Amino acid sequence: MRYLLILAIIIAIPASAVELDYLEVVDLDNQLIEHDYFNLSYNNEYNQPNWVVYRLTKELREGKGDFEKKVYCKRDTLIINDNVVTNDDYKNQVDFDAGHLIPRDDMEFDEDAYNAIMLMSVICPQYPSFNRPGGPWYELEDRVRGWAEIFGEIYIISGPIFDESPEKITVNRKKGRDVAIPDKYFKVVMAMTPELSAIGFLFPHINEGLKEGEGIIDYVKSVDTIEETTGFEFFSGLPDFIEDEYKGEPGIEGRIDFDKWFPEEMNEEIEGETDE
Repeated sequence: MRYLLILAIIIAIPASAVELDYLEVVDLDNQLIEHDYFNLSYNNEYNQPNWVVYRLTKELREGKGDFEKKVYCKRDTLIINDNVVTNDDYKNQVDFDAGHLIPRDDMEFDEDAYNAIMLMSVICPQYPSFNRPGGPWYELEDRVRGWAEIFGEIYIISGPIFDESPEKITVNRKKGRDVAIPDKYFKVVMAMTPELSAIGFLFPHINEGLKEGEGIIDYVKSVDTIEETTGFEFFSGLPDFIEDEYKGEPGIEGRIDFDKWFPEEMNEEIEGETDE
């Protein structure tokens, strides 16, 4: 089944919010939820989001709000489900972290924005070594913040990918609540300046950090490859000639401007070739 996600490049109030237009989603288990600082599609069967999307800018990164940054998660009252996962369900989990698809560090510029993402609707189960410092997901999140500062304005879409029959863990036996374990995770980043460009990442969800000599650059995929893998279509609201220009083709990563996204790594590669 294929879902269409259309991102209209229109910024609503507040300044960091993303206004989205959607085509109809056939699968009724997926709720489309709009919040002030981000939007998401929630999967009631798997008790976690299909994806989240938000905007991050250099200006927002420069603003560090002076407020108490509590780590907690409450129920998203917009989710229509009487048996959603709660914060307490994850407290007793030792095998998985409650992984935020919108990192707390990305919303430190404002207390309202920070509190807005403290919802269980943006949480997915993630292996500790995958999610914590040294893990690929953690390192990519850190790099994304750097891209916001370099490019000025970016959009980020992140989500889990499931097998046809994903493994599930029981997080609350009394309530009969299960959470599906993702097989992979994806992230798509689109930079608005200095020219429109986008890059995708696809990670296997395993309890391992990055190996020696390995980096997130090793997990780069074209946006079309991510679309083929997930069944979502990103940024369809763009004119076709722009969409074709930046997306690349499934399995073809050659059109990605690695010099733009990974200048340090590319310089090291050139220097290594020169030394030889």
